[in-house]
Amino acid sequence: RNGEYTIEFSGAEKASCAVFLDNGSTLLMQERAEISENFFPNTVGVIDSQMTMEGESGIKRNTPSGNCIVVGGQLASTASSLTLKGFASIAENVMQNGCAVEVNNYNRLTTSMSIEGNAAVKGNRNRNLTITDGGIGTPSGGAGVSCLRGGELALSGANAEISGNITEVGTGGGSYQGGGVQLWFGGTFTMSAGKVSGNALPSGKASKGGGVYVVGGADGSVFTQIGGIVYGGTAGVLSNTADSGNTVYVDDSSSETNSNSIAGIYN
Repeated sequence: RNGEYTIEFSGAEKASCAVFLDNGSTLLMQERAEISENFFPNTVGVIDSQMTMEGESGIKRNTPSGNCIVVGGQLASTASSLTLKGFASIAENVMQNGCAVEVNNYNRLTTSMSIEGNAAVKGNRNRNLTITDGGIGTPSGGAGVSCLRGGELALSGANAEISGNITEVGTGGGSYQGGGVQLWFGGTFTMSAGKVSGNALPSGKASKGGGVYVVGGADGSVFTQIGGIVYGGTAGVLSNTADSGNTVYVDDSSSETNSNSIAGIYN
């Protein structure tokens, strides 16, 4: 609950996560519990398991070489989920080449993330040292949340937010897409409340979708906004920024037909 715990590994340099949930595990973080200041390739892995953060709990100030948190993925065989409630936050993590949370429904199961109450994914930074398009991860994406292959994201809290996530210029080729939320190949984002604000992609790099980026494909990704607000490029510190589509960029340029979204650039 509200304590500090230290776990020592005899071969920590070979571990892939600071916290790894598998095979029906359940983790509940409450009050001011934290997972912080770890340097593993991924900070948290949630596979075939459920993780809930509530109170003022947080995953903060970690420096992973890839995505900070991975929900689902190739190894999953049943449902996986991450839920943020209360004032829980995923904040101030610095990824060398990844996003704060990847929700990856690789095996077509139920893989989801929910941000409720006053919870937040905020102030994370993707240093993007190298950029490689494609693959399972999202190194060419933003520093916020990435949903792919049917991964589901819901933002429903009145004061919930995905904000202030910054992506720096990388050293390789590629593209920058989805500063706050990135939807790839069947990913879904349902927004009924809250805000997406202050997320930034590099300028002058053909970046797309400062707030939300939606790409098509065989499955087609879907962004549904029922309520809440995704800020444009003229809202001061709340502005989402990108070269194209400060608010939302819907990209139907793939070879497959995406019938679930309308191509467009929204500033």
